[in-house]
Amino acid sequence: MGVEPLKKLEKFLWIIFALLGLVAMTGLLLLLLSDRFDREESSELLNNGEKDYNWEEGLSDSTIWLPKNCSLYSKLPDISFEDKEGNVVHYDDFLGRPTVLLFWASWCNDCKQQMSLMKDYMHLAETYGDVQFIFLNRLDGSKETRASADAYFSELGLTVPCYYDLNEKVYETIGICNIPTMLFLDAEGRVISWSPKQITDEAVFESYLQILFHGNSKILEAFVTEQLMDENGGIHTEYMAGNVEAVKESAVLSESQGLIMEYAALTQNQELFDVALDYVNRVMRPDKLVSWCVEKGEVSNVNALIDDFRIYSALLQAEELWGGYEESIGSLQSALKEKVVTKNGYVDFYDLKNRQAADILTLCYIDLETMEALSASDRAFKKAESQAKELLLEGQISEEFPLYFCRYDYKEKAYSQDDLNMAEALVTLLHLAEADCLPENTHQWLKKEMAQGGIMARYNIEGEIVDGYQYESTAIYALLTLIGEELGDEELQDQALRKMEKMRVLNTSLPYHGAFGLEDGSGITSFDQLLPLLVYATLENGLK
Repeated sequence: MGVEPLKKLEKFLWIIFALLGLVAMTGLLLLLLSDRFDREESSELLNNGEKDYNWEEGLSDSTIWLPKNCSLYSKLPDISFEDKEGNVVHYDDFLGRPTVLLFWASWCNDCKQQMSLMKDYMHLAETYGDVQFIFLNRLDGSKETRASADAYFSELGLTVPCYYDLNEKVYETIGICNIPTMLFLDAEGRVISWSPKQITDEAVFESYLQILFHGNSKILEAFVTEQLMDENGGIHTEYMAGNVEAVKESAVLSESQGLIMEYAALTQNQELFDVALDYVNRVMRPDKLVSWCVEKGEVSNVNALIDDFRIYSALLQAEELWGGYEESIGSLQSALKEKVVTKNGYVDFYDLKNRQAADILTLCYIDLETMEALSASDRAFKKAESQAKELLLEGQISEEFPLYFCRYDYKEKAYSQDDLNMAEALVTLLHLAEADCLPENTHQWLKKEMAQGGIMARYNIEGEIVDGYQYESTAIYALLTLIGEELGDEELQDQALRKMEKMRVLNTSLPYHGAFGLEDGSGITSFDQLLPLLVYATLENGLK
C-alpha cells in the first residue's frame, strides 16, 4: 500500500476516534445531568428542602427518612386537609378505627409504584378487620395540582376518596422527609409503625397489618416462643433459619430465662412466666443457685449474679400479680445470701465445682433496685448492697467520658481498664436510671453521641471507638430506649427506638418475620429479641 492511501486511512481512523470520543462525552454528560436531576428531584422530597443532605448517610441509615415531628407510640399532631370539594377535614374525624395514612404525589415514580398496589393491599386489609385508608396528596400547587392528582387517582379505581395536603401543611407539620411515606395508626391515632419508602411486597405490607392489629410485642413474642423456645421452656441463644435442630443445639442462658420472665410479668402472661420458670427450676439449678448456661445437656456449675437478680425481681413481680411463688423466692434468696455475699460484698458468681466465690464484681451486675428489695427482705444483704452501690457510684471513668468501668477487682482494689462492651455499659446506666442515680453528665453524653449519629459497639476508657467495632446493635438501642423512658427524655427515647426499629425484619413469608437481625435470617440472637420485647411491653403498657 502506498503512502497516500495510508494517510487517508489514518485520517479516517482519527475521524472515527473523534466521533466515538464525542459520543462518550455526550453520554457521560447526560448521565451526570440525569443523576443531578434525580438528586434534585429527590431532594425536593426532603423536609425544608435540605440542600446539604448526606446521601451516603441516607443509604446507610434509613432513620434519616422517618418523619421528624412524630414518634412511635405517640399521637399524630393536630392535622387537617381538604377533600375533593375543598372542605376542611380534620384527622380527628377518622379516630375510632385503625388507619393507614399514605403521603404521595402523582409525579413521584416511587409513589406510582406504591399506588398501583394499594387496591390489592386494601383487599388484604379487609381480612384483618375494619381498616380505613387515607390517601393524602402532596399538593404544592406547581409540581402537583388538583388536576394532575385527580387525573392519576381516578385511573387507579380505588373505592375511597383522595384528600389534599394544600401547600404541604401536613407534610411540614409531621415532618415528612420522603414520599411515599406510610403511617400505620391505631384507633386512637397513635403511630404504631411506619414505612418511609414504598412497600412493594405484599408479605411486607401484611407484616405491618399484623403489627397494627396485634401489636409489636405479640409479633416478636410469637417468634421467640415458636422459633427460639424449646418444648421444655428453654430459650436458645441462636437462630438458624430452617434448622430447628441447630437452634436446639445452641445454649440456653439464665440471661434469656430472666428476660422472658420479666417480659411475661410486664404483660401479665402467667402461662409464659410459669413455662420459663419451670425450665429454670428443673434444669438450671444443680444447687440452689441458677446455672448461667445449659448447652448440649451440660449444666454449668457457675451462676451469673445479674441473671439471678433478674429472675428474683421477676419472681417478686409474679408474686404481687398472682401469688404462689414464695418457695422459689425464698430458695433463690437463700442461695444468694449463702454463695454470692462474701466478706467483700456481692461477687459475680460462685463456682459450685471448686466451691469458690469470685473476687470481682462487674458493675453492670449491680441492680440497685433488686439489691434494695433483697435488703428489705433480709438485713443480711444490707451491707453488701451499700458496698456495691458505693463501688458503682465511684466507678465513673472521667468527666470527659462519663461512663463506668467494666468491673471492680477486690484483690487489686481497683477498677479494670478494659474496653467497654456498650451493651453491658448501658445495662449499668439503666440500673442507675431506674434508681434515679444517673448523673447528668452521663445523660448529656448519651444525647451528644446520638446527635452525632449513634452509639457504637465498643469504646476504650478514653472514650474512643475501638477499631473493628464501628457498628450499631439492636441491644444497645433497646437499652437506650429504656433509659430514655426511665429518665422521661422523650427525645432520647424516640431517637433510640428509631435506630432499634431499622434492624427488624418485617415479612410474613419468612419464618423469622418480626425478629431483629439481617434480612437473610443471620445474626438473630435471643438477647437482641428479648430486650426489644421489654421495650415494646414497657411502651405498650404506657398506652393503657
